[in-house]
Parts: sequence; structure tokens; C-alpha cells
Amino acid sequence: MLNLKTKFSFFIFFFIFFLFLPHFSLALTAMSPILEIEVKPGESQTGFLKLYNETAADLILTSSLESFKAGDETGQPVFLLPEQKDKFLDWFTELPTEILLRPQQVILVPFRIQVPANATPGGYYAAIFWQTNSGQTKDGSGAGISGRIATLVFLKVAGELNESAQLVGFETIPKNNYFFHFPLNFSVRVNNQGNIHLQPQGQIILSDWFSRKIALDINQEKRFILPGSIRRFDVVWESGANKNFWQNFLAELYLEFKNLPFGPYQAELSLNYGARHQTLTGSLNFWFIPWRLILAIVILIIFLVTFWRINRRVKELKNKLEKLVNEKNQGN
Repeated sequence: MLNLKTKFSFFIFFFIFFLFLPHFSLALTAMSPILEIEVKPGESQTGFLKLYNETAADLILTSSLESFKAGDETGQPVFLLPEQKDKFLDWFTELPTEILLRPQQVILVPFRIQVPANATPGGYYAAIFWQTNSGQTKDGSGAGISGRIATLVFLKVAGELNESAQLVGFETIPKNNYFFHFPLNFSVRVNNQGNIHLQPQGQIILSDWFSRKIALDINQEKRFILPGSIRRFDVVWESGANKNFWQNFLAELYLEFKNLPFGPYQAELSLNYGARHQTLTGSLNFWFIPWRLILAIVILIIFLVTFWRINRRVKELKNKLEKLVNEKNQGN
């Protein structure tokens, strides 16, 4: 059994150890997180990656290549296992296997893509990863700076490309015909049926029964859809507040007063994509009934009617009083 003094000594030791133990994380920024490069078969092209060391220590980084594909409909990439790597990764040459970044240093890292003459036109997708060398800093202290970052490379091999897309979904979220408050959310789902990544952009035009029109942009961020995948684009008409009840009520009442949304609406979608500016279209209908605005108008009407009735009653009493005073004066 350890005596009380020994236990206390162990406690002090571990307290000091964990208190002063340095905590490290990878503070490395890829200032070029996405690269889109086009190369003709039989030709090569040089690309550049920009990296920034945010730490106060030297970083030794090693590079690696992985192919990726689309994950879920949000566009999150899924990196393939080493045994699933594609042969096109061999086209990436002259990429340094190891680099040194000084504190606060920004560097450009060159690499070259050599496309074979017999390469099939279309899209090829690779991730260039950078990670610390076994958690070692330049002085070899082994301080645990760990993690990795990636630059996604969207490689287009020029030639006869198949740019084809299908609109597989255009609906409100939730899928209703009647809405009573903001925000109103739309979901646009597009299936890339071609062999090259697409970047559709367009608008949803809302028209009410007064022929007023409101334009909502789709894919302002210019996100890609990879071949053989479906991507969902979320569009919001007037995002609401996220505070307490009364702040939310007043914020949404203001939005309803600003837009005056009431009655039937038609939503018409138009998306353009590809080099030939192909178009996808869709439409849907819904009703918007702004209950806060209606409630406010009803309360205002009740207030005005009540004020008018009170004012009329006060005038009647005033007239009666004046009449009694006049009759009394005439009697005297």
C-alpha cells in the first residue's frame, strides 16, 4: 500500500505533467483546395499547389496520391483504398515526396500531369495529400503534430466528352402544398449521366398571383457533380432567425411584411450546364399563408375598430354632457 505522502507525490507529478504537456494539431492550410486542369491526350501540363504553415515550428510533409469518387448527395468525396487506386495516378509526376515548410511560410509546390496519347477523354479525380512525417518536426523532437490535408484535382482529358445530366428531383422541403412561415426550402437533385464533371448553375423563379417575381440562385458556390452521381443543391427563400420565441416571431413577421407572400405561387427552375449550355427545367406549385402577418393585421384591425368605437363613444358622451350643460344654462 502506498502511504498518503507517496500518493500525494504521484498526484502532483501527473498534474504537472498534463498541465504542461504541449498539445499540437496540424496547422497547415491548402490555399488551393480544388484544382481544375484540362490536358489533351499525349500532352502534359504543370500544376501548382499553395501550402501555408501556420505554426511557429518547421513542418516536414510527405505527399501521397489517392483517387476519389462522389460520396453522398452533398458531394462529400470518398477516397478509395490503396488497392482500388486507378492507373491514372501514374500520370502525376514530379510531385515532391517530401517538403520542408518553415514557420509562417507559404510555398508553391509544382507537379506535372503527363496524359498518355491513348487516354480516354473524360474526367479523372485525384487527391494530393500532405501529412507530417511520422509526427516529427525538423528538430526530431517527435512532438505530435499529426493529421493531413488534401487538394482535390479535377482532371479533364480533352476530346469527345459526354456532357449529359438529368433533373431527378425538384421539390419543397418538407414536401407540402401549403406553407405558413419562412424559411421555405427547395431541394434540387441532378444526376450526372456523362463522363465529365458538371457545374450547373441557374435560378428558381417564384411568381405570385400579382405577377411579382423573386429569383433564387442555385449553386452560387459553383460545386461540381461527378460522373455517375447525384448531387443535391439546397435553395432557401428567406432564411429565418434562430433565437428565442419573440425574436423569431418578430424577425419572421418582418420577412413576411417585406415580401407580402400570400396565395398561390409557381416555382420555375432553370439550370444551365456544359460547354453547349444545355438546360434543365422543372416547375412546382404551392400556397403560402403568412399566419404571423395575418395575425398582426387582425390585431391591428381589432385595435383600430376598438379605438374608433371608443373614440365615437367618447364623442357621444361629450355631446350629451355639452347638451346637459346647455339645457342647465338655459333653465337658469
